[in-house]
Amino acid sequence: MLKRKTHTEGRITAESCICCFVLIFVLLLSIQLNGYIKAHSDLLSELDRRLVNGAVAYHASGIYLVDVITQPEETDINNAIFFAVPYDDFFTLSVFADYSGILKKNRVYVRSVSSKWAGDGKGVVKENIWELDPLERGQVIHKMMGANLDHNFPTLDIYDGYTKEAVSIVSINTQEDSYKSGTELKRKIKKHIDSMDKFTYGEYKGYSVSGEDIREKTVLVVIPNAKLTGHQTKQINDMFKYAKKAGINLEIKKFQ
Repeated sequence: MLKRKTHTEGRITAESCICCFVLIFVLLLSIQLNGYIKAHSDLLSELDRRLVNGAVAYHASGIYLVDVITQPEETDINNAIFFAVPYDDFFTLSVFADYSGILKKNRVYVRSVSSKWAGDGKGVVKENIWELDPLERGQVIHKMMGANLDHNFPTLDIYDGYTKEAVSIVSINTQEDSYKSGTELKRKIKKHIDSMDKFTYGEYKGYSVSGEDIREKTVLVVIPNAKLTGHQTKQINDMFKYAKKAGINLEIKKFQ
């Protein structure tokens, strides 16, 4: 009795091609994510440098300053626009830029804060916010980061009706022992990312924001201006990737 010959060579070749394609895509996606994280870090370093070099000019202006001429040196960062917002005892310096990744172009937004400034170069912030209790510290940082929603508003702290960006602010004292080991740092950041991901509607004192009003979501984590341990850095990098997969921007801001 003749046995029917089974042709598997073509099927194996096709499956091999699919596997190769998936592996290549995963590799490219990893390069894209790592490049985005590096671009974010490079821009933050650039902001810190400009905070030192341009503090007097930024604060004395009393207006939003837009710098469309000077660009970062990194070749994969384009269309960077810097602007500053001065307050009484501090000012924020922010940048919008495009990261040209290997797969697609991503919009990067980074904000940094100068806490030691009073207009004449001699004044300083009156107290160390990291010595405050968590509730009071949260209220101070809520204001300093430019929150325009009430502290009791669900999940959100900032909503920009023009750009349709929603921001959730959380402060974490990474110098506390509870955040130096274990996964508490990651857990707290993840909690806020998940809350932003699930946000559909919030209302407080007659003002409301729905999920349909939001085009971009950001979680802003404010930490002390101190060196992180390798363990803490890994947890934060893990959360950058987690937030990226959820379609949420994660920003880490150091504040002294």
